[in-house]
Amino acid sequence: MTQQTMKTLELGVQGMTCASCVGRVERGLKKVEGVGDVVVNLATERASVTYDPATTTPQVLLDKVRDVGYEPVTSTLDLGVQGMTCANCVGRVERALGKVEGVLSASVNLATERATVQYLSSVVSVGQLKAAVRDSGYGVLETQAGQDRSDAERKAKEKEVAELWRSVRFSAVFAVPLLLIAMLPMVYMPAEMWLMDRLGTAMNWIMLALAIPVQFGPGRRFYRQGWGATALLAGHELAGDDRYQRRLLLQPADDPSPADLSGGYRARVLRGVGGGHHPDPARQVLRGAR
Repeated sequence: MTQQTMKTLELGVQGMTCASCVGRVERGLKKVEGVGDVVVNLATERASVTYDPATTTPQVLLDKVRDVGYEPVTSTLDLGVQGMTCANCVGRVERALGKVEGVLSASVNLATERATVQYLSSVVSVGQLKAAVRDSGYGVLETQAGQDRSDAERKAKEKEVAELWRSVRFSAVFAVPLLLIAMLPMVYMPAEMWLMDRLGTAMNWIMLALAIPVQFGPGRRFYRQGWGATALLAGHELAGDDRYQRRLLLQPADDPSPADLSGGYRARVLRGVGGGHHPDPARQVLRGAR
C-alpha cells in the first residue's frame, strides 16, 4: 500500500480511563490488516487511524474497538425522505447514503418515508447526508426549530397531495381532448370521417401538441427519477459483463481435460472473449447430456 491510497479516520472512543486503556486500543487497532498508524488521545477520547481503504473499512475498525472492551462513538440520524414511490426508490436512497464516506449503515422505510443512518460525525456531516439524498433525486423534509416532527411530516404530506391534485387537473385539460380525438374514431366510424374531413393529417400534430404538456409537465418527475435508474442499471450491466469475461478466462465452463490446457485452448477462449462471443449455455448442457 502507498501513502496516496491511505486514509485517516478520526474516531471517538468511550470508556478509556488511563494510559493502559490507550495502549490497549492502539495495539488492538494496529492488529487490523491494512492499518498503518494509530494515535489515541486520552484527553479528547479520540483515535486517529491511518488505514488502507482497499484492505479494511471503518466498520472493521469500530468492531475492533469493541473487541478490546471500549465503545466507539457513532451518531444516528432520522431523515424524512420525500418523493419515494416504490422499492426501487428505497434501494436508490440506501445506495446513495451508503456511498458517503463515514456512513456505517443506512435503512430506508417506504411506509414512514424515513431513512435511519448510522454514521461517524467526525467524518461526515448532516448536511452531506441530506445532499446525498437530494442528489439521488429525492427531497429531504426540513423541520424548523421547536417544530414537532409529526406535524412537519403531516404538512409535507398535505402539500404533496395538493400538488398531485393540481397535476391531475392540469393533465385532464389536455388528456381528455386527446382521449376523445384518439379513441372515439375507433368506436364510432362517423367521428373518424368527420375528423379526417376537417383536420386531415393535422390531427396527428394536434394529438402531439396535447400530449407534450402532460408528458413534460406533471410527467417530468417520472422521467427525472427514471433517468437516474437507467444510468445506474447501465453501470451494473457493464460491470457484470466485465466480471463475466474475467470468470470465463479464469474458470472455463467446459471443464477441459489436461490435454486441452494448452496454448490452443487458451487461444480459443481468448478469441471468443475478444470477438464478443459468449458460449451458449444451452449447447453446453446438451453437450454434457451426450
